[in-house]
Amino acid sequence: MVGTKIAPIADSLVLSVEMGLFSLHWSTRGIVFCLKDSCPWKIWRTAHMKSWLRNILFMIFAVGIFLLGGVAMAKDIYDFRAKLIDGKEIPLSDFRGKVVLVVNTASKCGFTPQYASLEKLYERYKDRGFTILAFPSNDFKEQEPGSNEEIRKFCDLRFKVAFPLFEKIDVKGGKIHPLYAYLTRDTGFKGDISWNFNKFLVDPKGNVLARFDSRKDPLSEDVTRLIEEVLPES
Repeated sequence: MVGTKIAPIADSLVLSVEMGLFSLHWSTRGIVFCLKDSCPWKIWRTAHMKSWLRNILFMIFAVGIFLLGGVAMAKDIYDFRAKLIDGKEIPLSDFRGKVVLVVNTASKCGFTPQYASLEKLYERYKDRGFTILAFPSNDFKEQEPGSNEEIRKFCDLRFKVAFPLFEKIDVKGGKIHPLYAYLTRDTGFKGDISWNFNKFLVDPKGNVLARFDSRKDPLSEDVTRLIEEVLPES
């Protein structure tokens, strides 16, 4: 996601652009590229430019970034795309109007048996406007080491998974998938994914309603009660 702000610092006007782990600060005196909250690398200074040219470039950059930010800032999960386990990319807007449970999964985790609970949950509510989106990830102790095909076969043979299964992705760190960057940074449930089988419940309009940690079984009353409260009217 892209976030922007303009602030006066010393005798300069500074435009700050936040891009995940990085930020770019363009002022009328120079450009600074930063990692998180520190700014150790000054990659270009514009002191050699004439002040009027420097200021014009600054304003062009500022307008462009704000336009980009307006386009890039996601409003809900429907603004994202993801690849299914077979490699086909789909827009998550395909699930508009459904209650969605987004889960990061793994095949060699102590919580892997939750696949069975997820499948039962899916079978219980799938005809009432509910689905589950599972995103395998190898981010935690390398507990999802297999290929996408191996993951698909495991889920099919072991748990008969029928809900949508997506390609293996990163759910944290520098290569975090844009969907998970949004879920963990731009919703009311901020914070890094703590382990496999964290869960986000999304209403039919794409808004995140709740977040459950790995220990919360998908069939628990806390989860099913919320699902039933927001299921589309039949």
